Amino acid sequence: MKIKEITQRIYDQTQKMHQEFADSGAPVAQCGFQVLTSPPLFGSDLFVLSSNPGFSRLVREQERSVRFPSSWPPYLTYLDRVSPFARKLMTLFDHSKVRDHLSIDNIDAGFGLFARSRSIKAKRGVPTDETWEAADEYESIRQEYEKFSFEHIESYLRAARPKRIFCVGLDVGKKLCPEVSHQYLFNHQHGAQLLSLRFTYGDFESIPVMAVPHLSGYPPMASNNLLDEHLAPQLAKFLSDRSAGEKPELEQTSSSNESHQINEISALDREFTRKSPIDKITLKCLEIIQEVAATKNKSEKEKYFIEVEKEVQKLISDST
Repeated sequence: MKIKEITQRIYDQTQKMHQEFADSGAPVAQCGFQVLTSPPLFGSDLFVLSSNPGFSRLVREQERSVRFPSSWPPYLTYLDRVSPFARKLMTLFDHSKVRDHLSIDNIDAGFGLFARSRSIKAKRGVPTDETWEAADEYESIRQEYEKFSFEHIESYLRAARPKRIFCVGLDVGKKLCPEVSHQYLFNHQHGAQLLSLRFTYGDFESIPVMAVPHLSGYPPMASNNLLDEHLAPQLAKFLSDRSAGEKPELEQTSSSNESHQINEISALDREFTRKSPIDKITLKCLEIIQEVAATKNKSEKEKYFIEVEKEVQKLISDST
């Protein structure tokens, strides 16, 4: 089956699924959906996979056919730069260190969850006027929609076979590529905060995968020094290196403001991590801390810390 036929079938099934959820009153289905932000392509230079489509003011003002599409858009809509995320992404792709390794005409993009949402809280299925106590009522519906979406985007990737996959959001990267071959870890001073950030690398059915923190969730990710010194050069290396999924060399960089210590975990280190519950706990805590840093909402922070406690207890239990 050709890639366009496969993609159209995904849109048809998503329309049906989304309407069923919308008819039930599920908050996750109230804002519309999107599968791809580009036409389907076979063998593209890069597939951009992000968490889920937003629901900005400009999207809300568009016609229903745009918010509830029957098929894919005619071009890569990130080029319009109508959302903060699109502007940050295109700034990265336009960077002098990246643009020589990438053809904008040969990029396709999509989402791990097709449902649009106004915020992280809304993405998780909670109505914007309710508290976290209401989450359980909607959690199963969101999980079902997310499972449906991810299975279909994986089907698309298997059919489209992009040369590389760029995951914007460590959560979606981990879901697509649970086995991380190595990580690029570094510290970044942002005002009074010292942030520990990371990029992860692996593969999805032999397709190299790079995952970075979500551009919208981390304001420092768009800062010039972080873009120039870390994100752009690492993406350029990922795009240009034939062994993109392999371990990069250890690097040490510095800026006028601070020294950035960079370390990465190789495949051999990963074997050690599997055997070491302490390292597992450390990496999991780092992941959750990054998520906490991305939100200012007190109730969301509390929920993240509860998740950390559960994960740590599970790892401790598994190791004994």
